[in-house]
Amino acid sequence: MRRRPEPGGGASAVPASLDARADVSRQRLTVSNWEGYMPEDLPARFKAATGVP
Repeated sequence: MRRRPEPGGGASAVPASLDARADVSRQRLTVSNWEGYMPEDLPARFKAATGVP
């Protein structure tokens, strides 16, 4: 009998330690939310404040 894969491929979603000096310009953050739950301009404000899309 085959085992079902674990969510996330069995790997931890959070690394054991985070590098505060990581180059976030090469990474992408995707936020999914319900309509009307956050201001429509929040993604643009986040990018303006951090430089990260």
